[in-house]
Amino acid sequence: MGAIALIVVVTTVLLFLISGKGSGVEIMTPKEGSVISGKNIPIEAQVKNPDKLGKIEVYLDKKKKGTLTDAPFKMEIVSDTGGSHELLISIYDKSGAIIEQFVRNIEVKGQVSGAAYAEEITKRIIEAGNVHQQISGYANRANSECRYKAGYVPAGLMAELQDLYKRTSDLKSVVEQLLPDREMVEIHSKFLEMLELLRVRAEALVRGCQAAQARGDYTTEFQKGGTALNRFKVEWPNFLNLSRQKGLAV
Repeated sequence: MGAIALIVVVTTVLLFLISGKGSGVEIMTPKEGSVISGKNIPIEAQVKNPDKLGKIEVYLDKKKKGTLTDAPFKMEIVSDTGGSHELLISIYDKSGAIIEQFVRNIEVKGQVSGAAYAEEITKRIIEAGNVHQQISGYANRANSECRYKAGYVPAGLMAELQDLYKRTSDLKSVVEQLLPDREMVEIHSKFLEMLELLRVRAEALVRGCQAAQARGDYTTEFQKGGTALNRFKVEWPNFLNLSRQKGLAV
């Protein structure tokens, strides 16, 4: 009789652990049905018995995004797209066994997403085309007005180059804050690559002129800019064609 009672107790404990009721973990954020503003999704767990916890793994749409092992059990994961997403949080014990899983269906909304994204990204693509022309114009102007070997760069031109670099960097930062729907992910990713090439070109102009002023090696920086320009010339037309295929008026 005693043996039977012991079996019942052990079975009950095992079922208790497998069901997850014994993990002592509560997911505070996000809640089911939460609407997240922006790319960053906050994760927060409350752990009653951290000494018994192995780890907490976080998945977004079946892709692992991070692991928590120590207090405070908080982190942020990043969503690359807007819309509906499934968040899975798996709780492991010290042996590596899953003892509980939480599922949260959430909605991610960017500063600009959906139909507004197409309008905004179109405007930014056109702006990037203009920046490309401006960088080329400034490069020609620098070659005309500067005497690199003598260390001479007009102060006014340097100020304009620095402003150009800032505007180029700011443009990329703005686009990084946009959150595309799934059908626009390819466009968004490729556009960021194009913007990085523009940023490198603008930076190379500034750094090259600064190196010339210091009587340093300005050619290395200008070569970086030239490499970025050559790649941009090849990839930009293909990117524009892809954008038009997606219905963007660029």
